[in-house]
Amino acid sequence: MLLSGLPAVAELLLGEGDGSAWRAFEDEVRSEPPGERISSLVKRFGLSSFELKCIMVGLGQHVQPTMAAVLERSGGSVFSRAVTVRLLIDRFCEGTDETLRARRSFFRSAPLLRHRLASLGQPEAGSSAGLMARRLVVTAPTIRYLLWEEELSENVERIAQLTDPEVDLLNVIIDRDQREQLREMVENHDKYRQAIGDWGFDKILPYGRGLTLLFSGPSGTGKTLLAHALAGHIGRSLLSVSASDLPESEGLEAVLSDLFTEATMRDAVVVIDECEALLGKGDKRKATAFRAMEDFEGILVLTTNHPERLDDALERRIIVNLPFEIPDAELRRHIWEVHLPPGVPLAEDVDLEALANTYDFSGGTIKNAILVAVNRARARDKPVSMGLLEEGCTSQLRYALEDLTVRTTTHLRLKDIVLPDAAKKKVQEILAAVRNQSTVLNRWGFGRKLVTGKGITVLFDGPPGTGKTLCAEIIAGEFNRALYRVNIPEVVSKWVGETEKHIKAIFQQARISHAMLLFDEADSLFSARTAETQTATDRYANMEVNLLLQEIERFPGICILTTNFYGSLDRALIRRIQFRVTFEEPTVEQRALIWETLCPSEAPCATDVDFMALAKKYDLTGGMIKNALLRAAYMAADRDSALTQAILHEACRDEYVAAGKVTRDASAVVEKRARVHRGLAEEDEPGGPAAAAGAPSAATAAAGPTRRSYYDELPPGGEAPDDDGAALGG
Repeated sequence: MLLSGLPAVAELLLGEGDGSAWRAFEDEVRSEPPGERISSLVKRFGLSSFELKCIMVGLGQHVQPTMAAVLERSGGSVFSRAVTVRLLIDRFCEGTDETLRARRSFFRSAPLLRHRLASLGQPEAGSSAGLMARRLVVTAPTIRYLLWEEELSENVERIAQLTDPEVDLLNVIIDRDQREQLREMVENHDKYRQAIGDWGFDKILPYGRGLTLLFSGPSGTGKTLLAHALAGHIGRSLLSVSASDLPESEGLEAVLSDLFTEATMRDAVVVIDECEALLGKGDKRKATAFRAMEDFEGILVLTTNHPERLDDALERRIIVNLPFEIPDAELRRHIWEVHLPPGVPLAEDVDLEALANTYDFSGGTIKNAILVAVNRARARDKPVSMGLLEEGCTSQLRYALEDLTVRTTTHLRLKDIVLPDAAKKKVQEILAAVRNQSTVLNRWGFGRKLVTGKGITVLFDGPPGTGKTLCAEIIAGEFNRALYRVNIPEVVSKWVGETEKHIKAIFQQARISHAMLLFDEADSLFSARTAETQTATDRYANMEVNLLLQEIERFPGICILTTNFYGSLDRALIRRIQFRVTFEEPTVEQRALIWETLCPSEAPCATDVDFMALAKKYDLTGGMIKNALLRAAYMAADRDSALTQAILHEACRDEYVAAGKVTRDASAVVEKRARVHRGLAEEDEPGGPAAAAGAPSAATAAAGPTRRSYYDELPPGGEAPDDDGAALGG
């Protein structure tokens, strides 16, 4: 049918015949015969009879060799073979009314130019200026579409992909009512557009004939998948583009116009992924994008992981706003089943319910975890086992918390830490809670009864060095989970609103990453709020604590807090704590066990080493014992000696000094060291404090320098005098 219109329009150009051939062609076009793209073009863009003639003339230039001669005969020597506005109006219009209507076809708001079906070129050299002398050129996308050439235009091909989706809408895991609502809207979109015109809405609404949908939510939750399924359900192609690939302000209008024109001609659904990159707050390009969206009368799907970044003006252009969330355990199990076809060889130990309960993944992440497991199963020539699926899940964990936290891991387990029986029992309760959290919340239904408080919040309080942070690391290690210690100096900002933004980012990323959080020295963030705020500082501090409390209550994971100052914590935080473990300074027996546990079997220990004696003599915490043992090991290695009791005594004394537990004899050592470091060569007065500590007299110093270490300042044997033992031990 298309080619039959070329001789008909040629007759009109030459003024031959009675126009019946053209009328017959146009009647056939408007009867909408199936499979005729010229009919689809006229219908979708609402082309008038004059505009259809313009398109056919432009098409004839490309496919009909005789059209050039027709144009030359029709337009005369001045216009040569160019198709000008004057030529088209002169040949296709009769009377003033038709001429005026035809001129409006070349306005920017008319279909030909608005949808870039054609463009107006500059007048030929030597011709007059003005609209009548402009040359009309039918664009390449229009020509390719009419000739069934499936390539996209150059502008669009660089940034977009055209696909024919085969996703079953029923396989997209979303709420059933929402799915039905979307299905009805896309199925009846053509009827909706017709009703807009028939019922008079187009006279009062500047835009709104298109169907614009916004899908927002975390990555991998099925936003793009649903767009594919909707397009496939109504038998349409999908033209998808990432907003980050669109050009800057220059050239954006042309690209968007070509994109939507291609979609309209092909009756395709358009998807703009990561739309916040184009329609974000403060983006200067959004006005251009809004105009292009308003002109588009098809189905447009916008997706974003960050709806909070979108400009507020977008809201009134959205017909349906569908938020996506991480699916619950029941939906996750269904997703696991959908992504494991019957042909996959599964080992008997595979427990999809356990995977769904343990890993709160999105659908996209579950798919990737399965693909990793299948790849490894094929490489090992084994069926897909539970272990391989868990490996696949572990490979999908994303850790994007490094800016505000410090990741810590440990190979130690609960058996490697020395705790009082009561504290160890509480830690075992915490491990049991973490181990069975998914079962209790999901399988047993407690999660449906709770709005907040689904996570596990733990508080470790007690003096420094008693093992609070180490115990938090061990809990994470028991489950092969990463522990992220919140870097408080990085979180707290002097700029208004920055601290709150950092807090939200930490908890959001922890949810996605399946990570455990540790707030070390939590009293610096969770201190009691001020009842009577007198300054802006008080108000903002209270706001930060409020936000922290809200985030902890909503956090579904494991959050551990440690503090040396339990009494300074906000009372509202205490209410949210599920497990509290108080760490006390170790007893003599526990100190001896800590010494023994921390000393590696490979370390060369002398036969005189007596950990119980050290435990009785020095009242050290676990952290101080670790420091003393390392200090002694460095001393012994430097002296090419084994670890002896004397060296361990020296290290313990040094640790006492470092901790501020200074006795009379030790204070003299500290003073002597300070004087040496200051470079002072003072002579000690007889009976002075240095002499009391056994320092050399002035006469001894005059006899010549002697090589003595700091440790030589201690009494022989490295032990304190018996009369000072109580002070050192206490």
